[in-house]
Amino acid sequence: MQKKFALAVMTACATLTALPVANARNVCPFVDHFMIEAPLPLRVLSAKTAGNLAYTQVNENYFRLSCLNIPSKVGGVAYLEIGMSDDLKCMLSIEDGPYNMNPSVTSIHCGGPAGRIYYIGMEHPFGSYNYTLKFTM
Repeated sequence: MQKKFALAVMTACATLTALPVANARNVCPFVDHFMIEAPLPLRVLSAKTAGNLAYTQVNENYFRLSCLNIPSKVGGVAYLEIGMSDDLKCMLSIEDGPYNMNPSVTSIHCGGPAGRIYYIGMEHPFGSYNYTLKFTM
């Protein structure tokens, strides 16, 4: 009787221990939130990604980056056009991924025939997954 009870307890412990590992494979280890801050009403004009990165547009000046392929440990790049029109925009490349400490803006090209906006940096409150992309005229 004691052997059956011990076997049942060991089976239950093994099952409970394996559940979090199985579920962890189905959860993206990161979701980064990005807000656009500028004196003008700038918005995301277009976006595409490469590598293991999913882009989700929440509204015209707020988006998220997360995993495309959850089990993969590699990241990717988001290519964004942010501005008011094709004549007034910045093109940014943002590298991000599940094991990057923070996303980084790796390429910036701003301009257009109608005027100029400038990317001035990314703000990040310590300990959060919230980022603000800042622009000025």
